[in-house]
Amino acid sequence: MKQLFKEMDTTSESVAPLVMVKVLHMTIPRFAEKGEQGGFQQQDANECWTELMRMMSEFLPGEGSTTSETVRSTFIQQYFGGENTTTLKCSETEEEPETKSIEKWTQLRCHINQDVRYMQLGLTMGLKREHREDFPNPGKERSLRQDVACEQTPSLPDYQLHPFLLQGEGEHQR
Repeated sequence: MKQLFKEMDTTSESVAPLVMVKVLHMTIPRFAEKGEQGGFQQQDANECWTELMRMMSEFLPGEGSTTSETVRSTFIQQYFGGENTTTLKCSETEEEPETKSIEKWTQLRCHINQDVRYMQLGLTMGLKREHREDFPNPGKERSLRQDVACEQTPSLPDYQLHPFLLQGEGEHQR
Protein backbone atom coordinates (compact mmCIF):
# COMPACT_ATOMS: atom_id res chain seq x y z
CA MET A 1 0.00 0.00 0.00
CA LYS A 2 2.92 2.31 0.81
CA GLN A 3 4.33 1.75 -2.67
CA LEU A 4 0.95 2.49 -4.25
CA PHE A 5 0.67 5.83 -2.44
CA LYS A 6 4.25 6.76 -3.45
CA GLU A 7 3.42 6.01 -7.10
CA MET A 8 0.26 8.12 -6.93
CA ASP A 9 2.20 11.03 -5.38
CA THR A 10 4.88 11.03 -8.08
CA THR A 11 2.69 11.01 -11.18
CA SER A 12 -0.36 12.73 -12.57
CA GLU A 13 -1.13 9.66 -14.73
CA SER A 14 -3.41 6.84 -13.65
CA VAL A 15 -1.78 4.13 -11.56
CA ALA A 16 -2.80 0.47 -11.63
CA PRO A 17 -2.66 -1.01 -8.11
CA LEU A 18 -1.28 -4.36 -9.35
CA VAL A 19 1.13 -4.94 -6.46
CA MET A 20 -1.52 -4.12 -3.88
CA VAL A 21 -4.04 -6.46 -5.52
CA LYS A 22 -1.42 -9.23 -5.66
CA VAL A 23 -0.63 -8.78 -1.94
CA LEU A 24 -4.36 -8.75 -1.16
CA HIS A 25 -4.76 -12.04 -3.05
CA MET A 26 -1.82 -13.61 -1.21
CA THR A 27 -2.95 -12.52 2.27
CA ILE A 28 -6.67 -13.17 1.77
CA PRO A 29 -6.95 -16.08 -0.70
CA ARG A 30 -10.75 -15.91 -1.02
CA PHE A 31 -10.33 -12.61 -2.93
CA ALA A 32 -8.19 -14.48 -5.50
CA GLU A 33 -10.86 -17.11 -6.27
CA LYS A 34 -11.73 -17.37 -9.94
CA GLY A 35 -15.06 -18.20 -11.52
CA GLU A 36 -15.93 -20.63 -14.27
CA GLN A 37 -14.92 -18.21 -17.03
CA GLY A 38 -11.51 -17.42 -15.50
CA GLY A 39 -12.33 -14.00 -14.04
CA PHE A 40 -12.15 -13.13 -10.37
CA GLN A 41 -15.23 -13.90 -8.31
CA GLN A 42 -17.29 -10.91 -7.22
CA GLN A 43 -16.57 -10.00 -3.60
CA ASP A 44 -18.33 -7.85 -1.05
CA ALA A 45 -16.74 -4.37 -0.96
CA ASN A 46 -17.41 -3.95 2.76
CA GLU A 47 -15.74 -7.30 3.51
CA CYS A 48 -12.67 -6.22 1.51
CA TRP A 49 -12.57 -2.85 3.30
CA THR A 50 -12.90 -4.56 6.70
CA GLU A 51 -10.02 -6.93 5.87
CA LEU A 52 -7.84 -4.03 4.68
CA MET A 53 -8.57 -2.14 7.91
CA ARG A 54 -7.74 -5.25 9.96
CA MET A 55 -4.44 -5.75 8.11
CA MET A 56 -3.50 -2.09 8.45
CA SER A 57 -4.25 -2.17 12.17
CA GLU A 58 -1.64 -4.94 12.54
CA PHE A 59 1.11 -2.86 10.92
CA LEU A 60 0.34 0.79 11.73
CA PRO A 61 1.07 1.70 15.36
CA GLY A 62 -0.97 4.48 16.91
CA GLU A 63 0.34 7.69 18.37
CA GLY A 64 0.47 7.72 22.18
CA SER A 65 -1.65 10.34 23.88
CA THR A 66 -1.30 11.53 27.44
CA THR A 67 -4.50 13.61 27.37
CA SER A 68 -6.85 10.65 27.13
CA GLU A 69 -7.49 7.97 29.73
CA THR A 70 -7.08 5.21 27.18
CA VAL A 71 -4.22 5.17 24.73
CA ARG A 72 -5.44 3.60 21.51
CA SER A 73 -3.07 0.91 20.32
CA THR A 74 -3.22 1.28 16.53
CA PHE A 75 -3.55 4.02 13.96
CA ILE A 76 -6.80 2.47 12.73
CA GLN A 77 -8.33 2.37 16.22
CA GLN A 78 -7.04 5.88 16.89
CA TYR A 79 -8.59 7.52 13.83
CA PHE A 80 -11.41 5.15 12.78
CA GLY A 81 -12.31 3.50 16.10
CA GLY A 82 -14.84 4.18 18.75
CA GLU A 83 -16.09 2.65 21.96
CA ASN A 84 -19.60 1.72 23.09
CA THR A 85 -20.99 0.74 26.46
CA THR A 86 -23.82 -1.76 26.05
CA THR A 87 -26.38 -2.27 28.82
CA LEU A 88 -28.67 -5.33 28.79
CA LYS A 89 -31.69 -5.31 31.10
CA CYS A 90 -34.49 -7.84 31.40
CA SER A 91 -37.77 -6.11 30.50
CA GLU A 92 -39.95 -8.62 32.35
CA THR A 93 -38.48 -8.45 35.85
CA GLU A 94 -36.59 -5.97 37.99
CA GLU A 95 -34.97 -8.78 40.03
CA GLU A 96 -32.37 -9.63 37.40
CA PRO A 97 -29.42 -7.20 37.44
CA GLU A 98 -28.46 -5.37 34.29
CA THR A 99 -25.20 -6.31 32.60
CA LYS A 100 -22.79 -3.85 31.03
CA SER A 101 -20.05 -4.47 28.50
CA ILE A 102 -17.60 -2.30 26.62
CA GLU A 103 -17.02 -2.85 22.91
CA LYS A 104 -14.42 -1.25 20.65
CA TRP A 105 -15.35 -0.89 16.99
CA THR A 106 -14.07 0.56 13.74
CA GLN A 107 -17.34 0.59 11.82
CA LEU A 108 -20.74 1.97 12.76
CA ARG A 109 -23.76 0.11 11.46
CA CYS A 110 -26.50 2.27 9.96
CA HIS A 111 -29.76 0.30 9.84
CA ILE A 112 -31.97 1.04 6.86
CA ASN A 113 -35.63 0.24 6.40
CA GLN A 114 -38.61 1.96 4.78
CA ASP A 115 -38.86 4.50 7.64
CA VAL A 116 -35.24 5.68 7.59
CA ARG A 117 -34.83 8.91 5.67
CA TYR A 118 -31.72 10.26 7.40
CA MET A 119 -28.54 8.57 8.54
CA GLN A 120 -28.97 9.80 12.12
CA LEU A 121 -32.18 7.77 12.49
CA GLY A 122 -30.53 4.64 11.06
CA LEU A 123 -27.63 4.95 13.50
CA THR A 124 -30.00 5.57 16.43
CA MET A 125 -32.05 2.46 15.56
CA GLY A 126 -28.98 0.32 16.24
CA LEU A 127 -28.46 1.81 19.70
CA LYS A 128 -31.73 0.69 21.33
CA ARG A 129 -33.61 -2.51 20.70
CA GLU A 130 -35.63 -5.28 22.32
CA HIS A 131 -34.93 -8.93 21.64
CA ARG A 132 -35.77 -12.38 23.02
CA GLU A 133 -33.15 -14.63 24.54
CA ASP A 134 -33.13 -18.00 26.30
CA PHE A 135 -33.08 -17.88 30.09
CA PRO A 136 -30.29 -19.76 31.81
CA ASN A 137 -33.05 -22.36 32.43
CA PRO A 138 -33.71 -24.38 29.24
CA GLY A 139 -37.05 -23.86 27.54
CA LYS A 140 -37.72 -20.39 28.95
CA GLU A 141 -37.28 -17.10 27.14
CA ARG A 142 -36.93 -13.57 28.39
CA SER A 143 -37.24 -10.18 26.76
CA LEU A 144 -34.13 -8.04 26.93
CA ARG A 145 -33.73 -4.32 26.31
CA GLN A 146 -30.38 -3.35 24.86
CA ASP A 147 -29.17 0.25 25.20
CA VAL A 148 -25.89 1.29 23.60
CA ALA A 149 -24.11 4.50 24.57
CA CYS A 150 -21.37 5.75 22.28
CA GLU A 151 -18.56 6.68 24.69
CA GLN A 152 -15.85 7.52 22.19
CA THR A 153 -16.40 8.57 18.57
CA PRO A 154 -13.76 8.49 15.84
CA SER A 155 -12.19 11.36 13.93
CA LEU A 156 -12.90 9.53 10.67
CA PRO A 157 -16.08 7.46 11.11
CA ASP A 158 -16.66 4.48 8.83
CA TYR A 159 -20.31 3.63 8.27
CA GLN A 160 -21.74 0.32 7.10
CA LEU A 161 -25.15 0.79 5.51
CA HIS A 162 -27.13 -2.21 6.68
CA PRO A 163 -30.19 -2.63 4.44
CA PHE A 164 -32.02 -5.11 6.63
CA LEU A 165 -34.86 -4.84 9.08
CA LEU A 166 -33.99 -5.20 12.74
CA GLN A 167 -34.73 -8.58 14.27
CA GLY A 168 -38.42 -8.98 14.97
CA GLU A 169 -39.52 -6.39 12.38
CA GLY A 170 -39.91 -8.76 9.46
CA GLU A 171 -37.99 -10.44 6.70
CA HIS A 172 -34.76 -9.48 4.93
CA GLN A 173 -35.26 -6.46 2.71
CA ARG A 174 -33.30 -5.43 -0.40
